[in-house]
Amino acid sequence: MPTALRAARANLLLAPLGTGISVIASILVARWLGPETYSDYATLMALVTWLLILGESGCNVGLGRYLHEARVANACGSLYRALQLRRWAVVLILMVLLIWLGPLWAEAARLSADRWRAVVFVLVGLLAAVMLHGQLASSAMITDFRHGRVLLLSQSLTIIRALALGVLAGLVREPVVLVSALLAVAMVETLLLHRAASAEFGREQAPLPRGMVSSAQAHGLVALFDKLTTSLSGGPFLLLVLAGAYGRQELAMLAIATDLLQKALGVVGLPISNLVSPLLNESRGDIVRFRRQVTRLGGLMTLLFAVAAAGIAAILPLGLPLLLGQSYGDAVPIAAVWLFPLFLESGVRMIWGAALLTLDQYRWLMVSNLVLGAVSLLVILSARGVDLKTLLMMLGLARISMCMILIGRAIRQDLVPPESRPLGIVVAAGVACAFSWGAQALFTPALPVLQLFAGIVTYVLVMLTFLRWLPLIPVPSYEALCQIAGKYSGLLIRIIPHPVKGYRSA
Repeated sequence: MPTALRAARANLLLAPLGTGISVIASILVARWLGPETYSDYATLMALVTWLLILGESGCNVGLGRYLHEARVANACGSLYRALQLRRWAVVLILMVLLIWLGPLWAEAARLSADRWRAVVFVLVGLLAAVMLHGQLASSAMITDFRHGRVLLLSQSLTIIRALALGVLAGLVREPVVLVSALLAVAMVETLLLHRAASAEFGREQAPLPRGMVSSAQAHGLVALFDKLTTSLSGGPFLLLVLAGAYGRQELAMLAIATDLLQKALGVVGLPISNLVSPLLNESRGDIVRFRRQVTRLGGLMTLLFAVAAAGIAAILPLGLPLLLGQSYGDAVPIAAVWLFPLFLESGVRMIWGAALLTLDQYRWLMVSNLVLGAVSLLVILSARGVDLKTLLMMLGLARISMCMILIGRAIRQDLVPPESRPLGIVVAAGVACAFSWGAQALFTPALPVLQLFAGIVTYVLVMLTFLRWLPLIPVPSYEALCQIAGKYSGLLIRIIPHPVKGYRSA
């Protein structure tokens, strides 16, 4: 549909700019702060991440699910306002708990008393609260396919945020100052997003159908539980729960490896990440169309994630130390261990987890996520004190196992046709990665930069050769790519021919 295509193109054109600058800012912050100070900054950001997860309280996904029904009742503005009020009630409770318990946790973890004062937790709580308000406004606009406006605003503020972090990290090198800068930018961004959402839905203030707000939040809480249990084995949670068990240097390696991989994952998913839920919610009443959407999105996800994960694996050994400096060299094996489980689980949950949620598979999702959460906590508690890479391997195996279970459930729901899982792309990406490592080994006497360049060129050429001469991309996903490319679809077809011989772009 035209609005979906415009949204996809806005994703593809606007989002990479801000995300790329954000990645550069993260690299500069890590280099200029150094591992010891960076570990404190990363821990503060981990607190923010968990406040965002808990404070979300099911409102973002619930709003997306019920916004179209609210529109029928001319009550979009009423639904948006009601969910914002519920969220603020949850956020205020979380802020009180953080300000009360935060200093006690910092003392138990033997963190620096000078750096972890009570005012730090106040700033962290305010930052999360402001960001949560902006998130709901952004979700409302995205659900209505207003991606262009939202992305233009958010990417502009992302650039400002990145510049502020880069400058302050070089001048002040104090984590609390960086948090204060983030708060100032977040306040501006949230105000502008809220004004945009209010202008879009403010006239639709009819009374809500009875029980809609509670139904929306209940629907979103299932998705929140999914995110919560997954996050129990993620980098931010590990930084918080392992704060007293490992040295600050080790935790800095964990923080930078998981953060950069998460940002890379965000870049890779840009073409479809903000489209999955709106497209599935819109087609849920037509099961044939719904399955067609899952097939297209699944194939696209597999293509993007497999090519990107293999490319990251190819450049990781030389690229990470070149970007961050040799002081972060120990982050390479941590990132290598975490790469595959992270991309696999994120891709599976992005498509098939969202599809099961859209089909109201609440009970099954709750039980499976409860099992994953329990297993993750058991691994963390039983493996405290072991080598950090061993702990991550155990958590990665747990994530992979749960992905296989989720895929099995989706297969039983007839949501995983062959076109949605083009495994040939995965094999081709693995072979291209192996060729890249071989090329880098051949240039071992050369400078690391030249080795890395040879590896990147080899990977790109081998991958393009496979995509050009082998029918690796399923037809539904390829045609979706052509639709997203729009007037550039002819260029796409010349570089990667259509799987159907003789196809010509419109």
